[in-house]
Amino acid sequence: MAVSQREISLIFDFDETLTEDSTAAFVKSRGLDPQKDFYELAAERVANGWDPPLAYLTLMCDMTKDGRLQPIRRSDFLDFGRKLKPYPGVQSFLRGLRKKFEADALIKEAEVSLAYYIISGGIGDIIRSVSIVDDFKEVWACEFDYDAYQVVSRPKAVITFSEKTKFLFYINKGITGPQSRQTPYAVNVELKPEDRPVPFCNMIYVGDGPSDVPCMSLLNSSMPPGRSILVVADQKIHKSWELLGRGRPVPCDYKKKGHARQVIEDAVLTRGRAVADGILQERRANLGRKVGY
Repeated sequence: MAVSQREISLIFDFDETLTEDSTAAFVKSRGLDPQKDFYELAAERVANGWDPPLAYLTLMCDMTKDGRLQPIRRSDFLDFGRKLKPYPGVQSFLRGLRKKFEADALIKEAEVSLAYYIISGGIGDIIRSVSIVDDFKEVWACEFDYDAYQVVSRPKAVITFSEKTKFLFYINKGITGPQSRQTPYAVNVELKPEDRPVPFCNMIYVGDGPSDVPCMSLLNSSMPPGRSILVVADQKIHKSWELLGRGRPVPCDYKKKGHARQVIEDAVLTRGRAVADGILQERRANLGRKVGY
């Protein structure tokens, strides 16, 4: 591993991974039954060939235009996101893990870093308003275009199942911030494995369901592999995980040891120490060559 590859990337889905389904919660806040009045209608579009995220995003725009939903402004998403509560223990877990990671003697000596990311098929303006967002290096999610009155008009960016893997390559090649939005074709620039800032083996992906399978498959099949962790609420296990056929799902609990908190923490620290050990061994070998041992 190249000495420059010092980042451990902990990557999360959002809805039902770090918090409840934020889109369903938003629709409910507008007085509708999320399942009957929204998701069943979106499912009808999916049955007619629509991509699932595009189906729900366009449905939200159409319902706003025909009056089934009151006009949704960007400020409505932002206000709702500020009120949305992450699962209990999430914020203290994220900050506690970072503190433990940075205090580890081996990791500290090798100057290995830890970065958090979100890759979600949810609504970006909601997610970026949630209290935990400042702990994340980057958030990629679905986006709306707004009209002159800042009311939702049409989908602008859609993150579907396999589309999520594109953002793993963004991380892999060090493409974040404005560059990932303004120059999307940069992800296709060829880089040698040793020149990529974050190899896939340094990534840990945490998700809850079908839309996360492509990312998990990519990391599981990489050589050396990354790590995938399926978290489940209410012991609900998706068929997609059975199809993936790898690993055991863990309860989506960020407070108790032995559940998601402990499994994720162990994965991050184990990989961080392995990277640190490789860096320090290479450093000692280089020093030995320079002084003639």
